[in-house]
Amino acid sequence: MPKFMKPSEVVKKWDKDVDAIKKKLAAYCEKKGIKGKAKSKLVSKESSKLAKQIAKLAGMKSMGEVKCAADLEERGVPYSYETTTIPYQHKPQKYTPDFDIYAGKKKVHVEYKGKLDAATRKKLLAIKASNPDVAIFLVFEKGNNKIRKGSKTTYIAWAKKNGFKCNERTILDEWVK
Repeated sequence: MPKFMKPSEVVKKWDKDVDAIKKKLAAYCEKKGIKGKAKSKLVSKESSKLAKQIAKLAGMKSMGEVKCAADLEERGVPYSYETTTIPYQHKPQKYTPDFDIYAGKKKVHVEYKGKLDAATRKKLLAIKASNPDVAIFLVFEKGNNKIRKGSKTTYIAWAKKNGFKCNERTILDEWVK
């Protein structure tokens, strides 16, 4: 089994490496006369590539998940990452939530979402319908994003409307008690 870095150490590395990328790209953009949206896109593209690489150091898929894990680690909340498989729908399909949090005798599942597209919304509703007794909480990278272009419904509004407890960027204290 590979040895992974602690999520809190990965977050520190991420912060340091992103600062270095921003400085490097700022100098490059100034030299080339790149400004505004083009500069922002360049920084976003480079930091996105880096995020996937650095998240792997903690054995995770995204920096959002690493940040959630680091937060839990910092608060001393016991958790596991992608260890539970929950069957759903009529066909034998399975879903693996990002985090299992052990709050006393109860177990809570937390899914960290950067994007909440139509397929993911449909899947979450199917999982919930097939497992009404399972607690699945959602943490959104940007909870005020709209579920689709032109919609007034945000990720958080959709989650609440459909009975999911949710928050933006962090796992709430009440979920871990």
